[in-house]
Parts: sequence; C-alpha cells; structure tokens
Amino acid sequence: MVRQEALKNSGVIPASSQKPSFENTLAFVTDERVSSVPIDTKVQTPPRSKWTTQAQWERDWEITGEYLGTDKILEEIGREREISRERVHQIVKRRIGQLHQIQNAEVKSEFSLDQFSYHKPLPVSLRRRRSEARGGLSARIEKALLEGKTIPQIEEELKPRQISNARKALRGWGIEIPYEYNHILPRIEKLRDPGLTDEEKQKLLDSVGHKHNSVLKVLSSGEEPLTIPVSRIGWQAGLFFRVDKVNFIYALLRSKGVPASSFSHFVRSREGNREKIRRTYYFICASDRDRAIEIINSTKELDQYRVNPVTILGKATDRIPRAGELQDSGNYSHLGSLVIEIREKSLGRYIRAENIILDDCPASVFRYKKSRFYRLDQQKQLRKYLKRRLRELRLI
Repeated sequence: MVRQEALKNSGVIPASSQKPSFENTLAFVTDERVSSVPIDTKVQTPPRSKWTTQAQWERDWEITGEYLGTDKILEEIGREREISRERVHQIVKRRIGQLHQIQNAEVKSEFSLDQFSYHKPLPVSLRRRRSEARGGLSARIEKALLEGKTIPQIEEELKPRQISNARKALRGWGIEIPYEYNHILPRIEKLRDPGLTDEEKQKLLDSVGHKHNSVLKVLSSGEEPLTIPVSRIGWQAGLFFRVDKVNFIYALLRSKGVPASSFSHFVRSREGNREKIRRTYYFICASDRDRAIEIINSTKELDQYRVNPVTILGKATDRIPRAGELQDSGNYSHLGSLVIEIREKSLGRYIRAENIILDDCPASVFRYKKSRFYRLDQQKQLRKYLKRRLRELRLI
C-alpha cells in the first residue's frame, strides 16, 4: 500500500497555514483523517480515469510518495524515472488533487487546495553539494567565518561581488552576512538638492555604475526615493508595455534632456539551467518624475502602448492586469494547466477557451496573445466551473 508512512517516518509533520506552502501539503497527507491510497487492490481510491493504465496509476502514486516522503527533488526523481522534472511536478500535483477530492467535508474545509504548494524547499545538504559542485564559493566563505575571520579579511581573498552572490545561499544555511556601509550613498544624497543642474544630476546618476545594484535598490525604495525606474514612470503615465520596451522610453527621455542612466547585469534563466540572461536597468531622478510623465503623455509615438493588450473572459473586473503581471507576478497561472489537471490532457488546437469560458463564469480569465491566465485565488471557483462546462461539451 502507498500510504503516508514514509512521510511520517521522515519526522516532518508541520501545521497548516493560510499561505500556500509545501508544509501545508505535507500537513494534509500526514493527517490521520486522510484516506490512504491502496494500489494492490482492484478498486482504486481515488479512482483512475479510463485514459490511465493500472501501471501508470501505480507509478504515479509511487512517484508522489517518493517526492513527498524523501528529500529527493524533482530533478533526481525525473532522472531515475527517465521523465522531465516538470512531468514529476504535474504528477504530484494531480494525484494530491485527486486525494483531496475524495476526502470528507471536514478535511476539505481544514485543508484547502489553495493552501498547497508543490515546490519543495531544497535541503541544506543538497544546497551545500550544489555549492561545492559550482566551485564551493559559499562553502569557502562559511569555513572562513567559522574560523573567526571577518568580512574585510575574507575580502582580501575574494572579491566583494563574490561575497554578495554567496549572501543568499548562506542565509539559507542560517548564516547572515551583514551589509557593509557603502561610501556612494552620501554622495548620491545630493540628488535631493533642488538647485542641481541637469548636467550635475547626470554625473551623479552615472556614478552609480554597474557595481552598485544593491545601492540602487536602496535609492529607489522608501517614502522619499532618490531614483525611480523608467519602467515605473511609463506605467504611472498609463502605458502598457513589456520590460523589453523600456529602452525606447529611456532613449526618448534622454533625447528630451531628462537626466537618466542605466547599468547592465546578468540574471539566471527562469528555465532553471545555468544560462544567464543580460538585463539592463534604466532609472532617472525621482525629482524629475512629473517632467518625464509630461513628456511621455505628449509623445505620439507612444500611442501604440496606451491600450492594454490584455482582454477578459468570464467574470468582469474593475482592473485588468498588465501582461507583465500575468507572466511575472506569481499571482496568475495558465488556464491550460488547470484544464490538463482536470481532463488529464490538453484541449487540443481546435478547441478554444472562448468556447468554454462564458459570461456566467464565476472567475476572470485574462487573454494575452495566445495565452489564457486566471487568478490563483479564484482557482477553486474556476475548477468547479470548468468541470461543469467540460461535461456539458462532452470533453470529460
């Protein structure tokens, strides 16, 4: 039988909370009231669909128990089973959803699917192995700190940028590296002087440079920031654009004499591989905000960005999110993934979401180009609606 014995033996029995987390998922499957999942009988619970063979059904529950009951991550299980990490994630999410579906009302009310997350936090041991495999930078700094060395002493051996890059990893190990006072801040404070000329502002902005990313974040935050991102200026002016179009607005402001600067840095790819993507950050003085917005509003070349490309299906809403919010904020998910979770396969190229989502839909579905998104906090209502509509259309 595939039951939660492996999970209980791991010694992790966390309490449920309102925020979606992996701990909530573990709390659900380890609860004594949750029905078990027998795979050695002819009657499956939850029942398997007609598209799933007995062997696939057994394999899926074995994968789910292995992922939740051990410290293995998606990649490790995927390599052993010769499937992708995303496929492992889909299997775990689908089977936990089916397990939740057969529980009684008391368990469902206490454990909501909206509280579940399937992203397992990496164990410290795996983080250390990953650090060593990548050169052992974090491990070297940890060893130096345990030997009693100070940050200035470590900087004699390593570059400040290397220490900054290792700060997040070490924080996950329980080691906090304090931020050092930066000499550039007092000089940039001169931007508050209303008597500065544009040339003086430009010189100060250019002095930030690519080595002061953390300083720039400080300058752009707080109730009275010294700088403001060009992307934020564009959004405040009522434009709808992707971040890769910010350089056009930046060039426009520079051509109109507004002091502005930029720096480039590299970020890790969202696909989870080691590939790094170059990003450019554009910013201006916060005191020039109104001046920049006036220039943007009077430029006809930007009229193409004044209409939101995102449209809505189903329930009407007062505010339609921007395309960047749908893809990057983490508050929205793809409709296709929810359909696959319910139907165990996609709709195909000939069935459009517009034929399924009608005006009586209790949730809002947002359309951007060929993608459809929904709010995660409306997932429960949307799932119930989709099941009804797919049955009506004889798609399940």
